[in-house]
Amino acid sequence: MKQIIINQRPELKKSIEKAFDGKVISINKLGDLSVAYNKLIEGKIERVIYISSYKLYGEKTRFPSEEGFKPDPLEENTFNIWVGELLGEMYAKRNEFEFIILRPFSIYGTGESVIDKFLDCKNKNILPTVFGSGEQTRDFIKITDVIKVMKYFLDKPIEKNSLILNIGTGVQTSILDLIDLFKFKDYEQGKRYKWEVKQSQASTEQIVFMDLKPEVELEKYIGEALIK
Repeated sequence: MKQIIINQRPELKKSIEKAFDGKVISINKLGDLSVAYNKLIEGKIERVIYISSYKLYGEKTRFPSEEGFKPDPLEENTFNIWVGELLGEMYAKRNEFEFIILRPFSIYGTGESVIDKFLDCKNKNILPTVFGSGEQTRDFIKITDVIKVMKYFLDKPIEKNSLILNIGTGVQTSILDLIDLFKFKDYEQGKRYKWEVKQSQASTEQIVFMDLKPEVELEKYIGEALIK
């Protein structure tokens, strides 16, 4: 089976290109998507794995976020990612290739996440910065668990031509929880990002059913990192 991974998450570029050498197309501009899809059609690609984002769910009042929830992006970049999903689904129907949408939640272990930055602060013995109240929650998932799911879908048969799957743990952790886990005694206060969602939590029903439950526990990961 000829397959390709399309990534619209800049913070994941290095990690997944290293894991999937030659199989990744990283898109920075929305206009590049149609060009990419057309090239895939010409190359007779049979399956596209599209790396989307949990941010599509927007500011929900019901948790956990299920794959069937209507997207409600709060910012332009997230809206573009959603358009990428829609374009891919359209091209998949027209050209009969399989289109798999993966929506990872808050990924750490790439050097770009709040957890990576807090660990860097700890190593340098400086105070971290908390933006807003710190009560906002995230569903943190290790990059290795995300890559495991991506590898699974390179060849695994699917029942329909398209599939949407959350990649998360189903556990909400606040930024203040992280302050405690990292054992910081204090922190710098920063202004809350305007379009930052207050809560996020993945529905893991599908990922557990497929026996792809995440292996890395956040608290254990931080504890081991602090010992090092």
